[in-house]
Amino acid sequence: MILSNMFIWLLTLFVFQIASRPSHSARLRFHGDNNGPPPLDLDPNNMYNEQMLNTAQQGLPKCLTPRNVAVIGGGVAGLITSLELSLSGHMVQLFEASNRLGGRIYTYRAPKGYITELGAMRLPLDQHLLLATYIKSRFGLPIKQFQHYNPNTVVYLNGITAQRSSPHLFPETFNFNVSDKEKGQTPWVLWDTAIKPLLDMDDATQLRLYGAYSVQFYLMEVANLSRGAVDFIGLMLNLEADMYASIVEIARDFKLLPVNANFSHIDGGNDLLINALAKACQTVLNGRCSLYLNRPISSVLYSSSSHTGTLESKGLTVPGNFTDIVVATTARAANAIDFRPRIEFITKYQALRQLNYDCASKIAHSFSVRWWEKQVITGGHSITDLPVRFVYYYNFNTTSNRTEDGAIMLSSYTWAQDALLWSGMRDNQSCRLALDNLNLIHATSDVYSYEAGCQTYHWCNDPYSLGAYALFTPYQEVNIHNDLGASVGDTVHFIGEHTSLAHAWVEGAVLSSMRLLMHLQEEVFDLAIIGGGPLGLATALAMSQKQPTWRIAIIERFQLGNTQGSSGSSDIRQFQQAYVEWYMSDLGRLAVPMWQDLERRASLPPAVS
Repeated sequence: MILSNMFIWLLTLFVFQIASRPSHSARLRFHGDNNGPPPLDLDPNNMYNEQMLNTAQQGLPKCLTPRNVAVIGGGVAGLITSLELSLSGHMVQLFEASNRLGGRIYTYRAPKGYITELGAMRLPLDQHLLLATYIKSRFGLPIKQFQHYNPNTVVYLNGITAQRSSPHLFPETFNFNVSDKEKGQTPWVLWDTAIKPLLDMDDATQLRLYGAYSVQFYLMEVANLSRGAVDFIGLMLNLEADMYASIVEIARDFKLLPVNANFSHIDGGNDLLINALAKACQTVLNGRCSLYLNRPISSVLYSSSSHTGTLESKGLTVPGNFTDIVVATTARAANAIDFRPRIEFITKYQALRQLNYDCASKIAHSFSVRWWEKQVITGGHSITDLPVRFVYYYNFNTTSNRTEDGAIMLSSYTWAQDALLWSGMRDNQSCRLALDNLNLIHATSDVYSYEAGCQTYHWCNDPYSLGAYALFTPYQEVNIHNDLGASVGDTVHFIGEHTSLAHAWVEGAVLSSMRLLMHLQEEVFDLAIIGGGPLGLATALAMSQKQPTWRIAIIERFQLGNTQGSSGSSDIRQFQQAYVEWYMSDLGRLAVPMWQDLERRASLPPAVS
């Protein structure tokens, strides 16, 4: 009783003092300043924050001042940005140049119901938390494990064949000329030992110093590996074609994803995520999310005086004056857009031009019989120095388990310079060469007799992406990384996996979208209250009655209407201070009815007890 009376007396005095002062405003922005979202931290452990995870789970708070937003590009980054902004109350129009949504998520469905992924294929959802939230929690899409390893797959190097399960996958087994200390070492042990000093660095600034080193330079000059060991590692870990890349870029990927990481895929095709995002966008109330296909944007005209922009498509001005323009294409595609006035985009163009993009090619063969299963291969991949390089046997068509039903497999998956060989060939030429390579490493199976079709895809030949993914070369992380993601005039924004540090992964696209969403969701309030304890809650209630026209924000770690911090329970975790237990419990009981009153006034559904 004494506590309650004292509380009411303090509250009355506090509210009187606030209400009697001249009105001021508080600008609340999740992320960044007028120059755009903040630069990303180089430490992969700092890529996420609680606001991002909450947004992926439940969306942005309702906006008070709607924006008119144009999004260029209908890949994952563009779709998520469009969906979340429109759900928050903004008006969004998305313009996609091609006749399909999804960008580099491209599920191929062949006759007879065969399925494979010509784009993003493996989803490490245990580590990629935002993507996992959208797939599993937000949309409830079914997932299955992607079988990345099978002991019966093959290593074929220098004309020598061994099973992946062999205990003798050493450089000397395949006639690589290595030093005595490198003999008897698997490629994974050699690699792990070489980059362990980088992975153990806790200081991102210290790690950044190695950004001037290529993979090959680091392995040979810092780790002191022989040329034979470097060649062996390059072939086995698919690094041979990326030896020119920054060692920090490659090491970060290994730091994010452990060697034993689990991979998943969406049962029925990874494009089900695209379908779910598009459907959710199209059902936003009042038509606030519009999706336009076959609408290539050729020009972006930015006005520095009004901080607005207009678009041109196919020689015509797109109706509307946009408060924000979000460029969600690849860097190469963005470089082809005419941004005006060009002087405002000099630094941006420089970063877009200089960024290194890798190519990727996939050759997919349909077979009438899953002949590889007769060799007890169910998933996994083979490694070879033949042009096909990596062969993936995973069957995405999970509607049948009978070997005789057939399926599609990836007879070749190549990156970077390895992919350039395939992208220059005619389709029938590449399909035949891949089949010949496949027959060579699986000589006991007559693969020719089972062939039922072939599909090729080369991402460097894609007229819309113009490349597969970003990959920093030495110095690029220091020189252009921040410029890639910087906004121009806080009006023209740039997102996509190339603006993140999770290059080549779908998660990079999601991260870039979240980073921008946190920045755009700026609101102006008459009063901002930090902390949702009893004093903060009661102050908000009293002020809403005394100043009914004021916009009042309560900033609280837990969510309104959530059992972790509102009326759903007498949770006292927010009162973890050096007080006795009865005092914290009393505060918790005081907070519960206040949360309930706030929920009622804000027209929120009550939390579940």
